[in-house]
Amino acid sequence: MNEFLRVAGECGKRYLATGGPTSRLEEKLMQAGQAYGYKCEVYGTPTAVFLSIRDKDGNNVTSLETIQDNTTNFTDMLYYDALLNKLGNGTTPLNVVNDRLMSFTSRQYSIPLVTLSSFLIGFVASLPKYGNWIGAIGSGLITALIYLMNRPLAKKLKF
Repeated sequence: MNEFLRVAGECGKRYLATGGPTSRLEEKLMQAGQAYGYKCEVYGTPTAVFLSIRDKDGNNVTSLETIQDNTTNFTDMLYYDALLNKLGNGTTPLNVVNDRLMSFTSRQYSIPLVTLSSFLIGFVASLPKYGNWIGAIGSGLITALIYLMNRPLAKKLKF
């Protein structure tokens, strides 16, 4: 029971931390509890996951997993979503899910690549509308600059 709480709570916490919706998380964790023979009560907020399970003998155990750092990373979220589906199906043992959680490394794009993408978004958004190449280049530069300033400012100002 404790192993299930630990693995399911960690998976749920990581799912929310990457931008997953709380409603889907609650549904998936309740299905996982049923698959492993537990009656689950789940409450998810943007900053925490409360997971309470009752075994066949009527014993209750509750786990609280808090989220320290939120980022929106859909690639990582899809990975955790797949793990939650495997828990919900009951087809994958808890130790395998735990090993996959612990060995996973985030799949983030490099800063130069995202900066170039930001430039292209700003460029492509303004060129067809205004038809001015210099203005489009300026728009792309402004968009890339805003992206580069966003991360340090967000950490400093606690956005």
